Amino acid sequence: MQNIRMRNLITSLGLCVVAVAVPSLVSAQQATVAAAKTGGNEESTVKSSPRVIKPLFVKHVTIFSKRSFSEVQESLEKSVPQLDPTLIPALYNGDMERAREHEEKGPKLAIFSHRNHGALLAITGRKRNTIHYEIGNPVTASKMTRHNLGAALYAPLRVILREDEEGRGVFEYDLPSSFFGQFGDERITTIGLQLDADLNAVLSNAAGI
Repeated sequence: MQNIRMRNLITSLGLCVVAVAVPSLVSAQQATVAAAKTGGNEESTVKSSPRVIKPLFVKHVTIFSKRSFSEVQESLEKSVPQLDPTLIPALYNGDMERAREHEEKGPKLAIFSHRNHGALLAITGRKRNTIHYEIGNPVTASKMTRHNLGAALYAPLRVILREDEEGRGVFEYDLPSSFFGQFGDERITTIGLQLDADLNAVLSNAAGI
């Protein structure tokens, strides 16, 4: 059912999506045997085998804009606010009222940080316009990590804005539901699907599509 929902959502968003299989260093059969020996308990499996590697299938999304790179960048940074610097300390202090206020009145997504990756290519003799953004919502992230701390690996979300050969902006990112779905928890997967829609909305708006 989850796969059907994901396919329907991707189709409705009209995205270019490529599924990438990340190879596992151990076979599924080996993982199954390891889990069986410990009664399927994850912590017990880790104790008997200090490294557990599972295959992960990720769907990669590319959004092509007809706008210039600088126009897409300006639009994104105007429409998606920077993360309120006072929010994280409030959450660290267990401020439930602030969390509720942010959930009810705050933006669905905010920019945590951005880095000019293209500038690194000066060492190759040619700088490129490529910006790496971290975008997310700490309250939303907590709704997933409370069920599985491993989900913190993917929060905030990572998005690349790059310039193509004709000077136009191109977004690239991995579909949130495709990696949050690995935890097999409907509560996390449901939020991942919502993040699919929320992220597509802000990026498509910035790209002008």
